[in-house]
Amino acid sequence: MKASPAWMVLMVVAVLLAGCGEGGEATAGKSMKCPPEADAEQGGKPPRPKREVFISVNRYVGAESAGILMAQERGYFADAGLEVTVTDALTPNGPLSYVLGEVVDFGVAQQPEVVMAEKNGAAVIALGTLASRPTAALIWLRRSKIEEVSDLEGKTIAYSGIAFQRAFLQILLEEAGLTLKDVELLDVGHGIVPALVSGQADAAFGGTANVEGAVLEGRALEPVVTPVEDLGIPPYNDLVVITRSDRAAPDARLARAFMSAVARGNVAAVEDPREAVRAIEKNLEGDPNLGRKATEASVEATLPLLSPTGCIDLDQEAQLIDWMSEQGLIR
Repeated sequence: MKASPAWMVLMVVAVLLAGCGEGGEATAGKSMKCPPEADAEQGGKPPRPKREVFISVNRYVGAESAGILMAQERGYFADAGLEVTVTDALTPNGPLSYVLGEVVDFGVAQQPEVVMAEKNGAAVIALGTLASRPTAALIWLRRSKIEEVSDLEGKTIAYSGIAFQRAFLQILLEEAGLTLKDVELLDVGHGIVPALVSGQADAAFGGTANVEGAVLEGRALEPVVTPVEDLGIPPYNDLVVITRSDRAAPDARLARAFMSAVARGNVAAVEDPREAVRAIEKNLEGDPNLGRKATEASVEATLPLLSPTGCIDLDQEAQLIDWMSEQGLIR
């Protein structure tokens, strides 16, 4: 493998700062604790007051947030000395802007989005992961008569409005002999399902098999879902927890405590899917496209993707970054 860009080195150092013990110092000889361990209270001392923390998820609170919600339900955040407020985002790229603007402490973003943002000089770092495999997919309904990517010529393609999705789609179209000029792109934000159901869009890119695919399947609309890995895009840790890079080292204790609780929450969701569904349904900011059956189907499809450790596979990330560099998406 060729040498990774310099920013990858910075990312590794920052992850070590957030994840290794002993004051958060990182040296070449120290290994990262994975999953990160929250600092224990010292015996005999009164417990510290809980620290208030805000996190924005990357869509409506739902199956992909199951680990975070379970950490709340089971008291894992409280055990770590945290009082966590979970909010959804008005737009799919909202969490990144909220984190950079210091509106929230943490956000959930897709890893390629973080790579491109850092390339453009954003002070952002990925601390850990919720989903250790890509969730994005190219989706159309069987009734559309689309058979392959080349059939998208002249079609309307809905996407979430995130820059990397447009860039990835351009690469996929070019491999099929098309360009972005051969299709009409429609920025629908969180509205991929309504766009496909209404016929406003013929296909969608950036929706997922485990959420949009599950909803469409539940409505008996026969979605055809092709994961990005099957389209030639390398695997990557998809949904990552982000914070400002200038906060990762000074606030390493907070990062460790938060990611440790989330990892416990992911494990709890996998062990008790019914409770995970109930936790989602209790949340008032849930996806309006999800009823009970769709929520259950979405949770069932999402649980195998959740990371039990929250640890980022840095070798996998290096492959993604090399590929994005080769494609001209980053410097």
